[in-house]
Amino acid sequence: MFSCMISKAATVDVICNCEGDNWDGAAQLMFAELQLLTPVVGMREVYFVRYCKQLSADQWAIVDVSVDKVEDNIDASLVKCRKLPSGCILQDQSNAHCKVTWVEHLECQQSTVHSLYHAFFMATNVPSKDSTGVATLAGRKSILKVAQRMTGSFCRAIAASSYNKWNKIHSKTGDDIRVASRKNLTDPEEPLGLILCAASSVWLPVSRHVLFDFLRDVTCRHEWDIISNGGPMQSIANLAKGQDRGNAATIQAMKLKEDTWILPRYLHKCL
Repeated sequence: MFSCMISKAATVDVICNCEGDNWDGAAQLMFAELQLLTPVVGMREVYFVRYCKQLSADQWAIVDVSVDKVEDNIDASLVKCRKLPSGCILQDQSNAHCKVTWVEHLECQQSTVHSLYHAFFMATNVPSKDSTGVATLAGRKSILKVAQRMTGSFCRAIAASSYNKWNKIHSKTGDDIRVASRKNLTDPEEPLGLILCAASSVWLPVSRHVLFDFLRDVTCRHEWDIISNGGPMQSIANLAKGQDRGNAATIQAMKLKEDTWILPRYLHKCL
């Protein structure tokens, strides 16, 4: 569910195990690698205790908090980031949906956070609404699954982890450019063989709403997308994911020697 934030997670030890499938009162020692979608913010490693509590028949709470010392030879890099009391509340909505309220409270050493990312983000739940361009429900579900796989693939490619480290390269313009390489031997959703990724983060002096509208405007895509080769593009379908018109998956086509379709997935609340 959180491929863009968590690159690896594991249960280290079970502190309190509950009987059967009831997780009320369960406590576990866990390890996770946390990440942002940029190479200029390093991957965070945290050990924390996760505690589950059933508040009512249709409401659960999950609380995470870092532990100060797990073992004597623990990596010194782990002390650079700690989970202060964090977690979520899950509430059954009785309509096959679940409302999730999530609070993430991290404490990091100031010197380890790039100045571009001294900020926080907020996401809210939004209901679904009708879509255009795809006639059937099965077709819409199929396209959204493709968009989800593309999003997960992009997150795995761009985010750092202990298995995917970025190397800084020198450029003539002095820009902070990072490259990473990895091999794909079995995953059918990506090209087989060596995969090379390059990324850079920049700051633009405009509001996030202006930037987001510019990036999703099909008439402006040729101004920044090198794949379009400067040619015009056309919106084929728009699959809305909520009340906010920016939260949607779209299909765009461009006229080259052969018709080419692009399927970008926009997550407005992540900006």
